[in-house]
Parts: sequence; C-alpha cells; structure tokens
Amino acid sequence: MDASFSGNSIEKRPALLELLQEIENGKVSELWVWKVDRLTRRLSDLLLIMEQLKRHNVTLRCVSDPNFDPTTFSKMGMQIVGVLAQCRRISSC
Repeated sequence: MDASFSGNSIEKRPALLELLQEIENGKVSELWVWKVDRLTRRLSDLLLIMEQLKRHNVTLRCVSDPNFDPTTFSKMGMQIVGVLAQCRRISSC
C-alpha cells in the first residue's frame, strides 16, 4: 500500500513499483484492488499494468465489484475503465 501517495503516477509510488517487480519475478498470481481507480488513475499506466498482468498470468480482482472480470473486456473496454478513473483524478468529467 502506498499510504499518502497519489495514484497519478506509477513512478511516485514505491510500493506499487515493488509490487510490479514481484509480478515480473513470478511471485504474484492474483492482484486484489479496492477499485481499479485506486490502482492507478492514468490510462497509460493502467494499460501498461494490464499488459504486465496478462504476460505473467496474474488475475486482477476488484473488492468493490466482485463481478469485475477484465478478461472479458476488450482492450477498448479497459481503456474506458481507465478513462473513467482518469476523469475522477482531474474531476472534469
């Protein structure tokens, strides 16, 4: 958990960077988040993370929406999720 760190940028979140390294090392099989916008609020970061999860067969789970299944989303569907998360960050939607 990145206490008091913004979800605006992966580079500024040491715990997330550590988690992504654990994924690269094959030490993670499932990633649980409260909401997708708590993982990141940047569309570009979300797409990078989703690609990394896919490459390493890591399942993304969402506590606040148990029916959330990104494997059923198209790439466009995940982009829509990312855009909504980004809009929450800048409060312009």
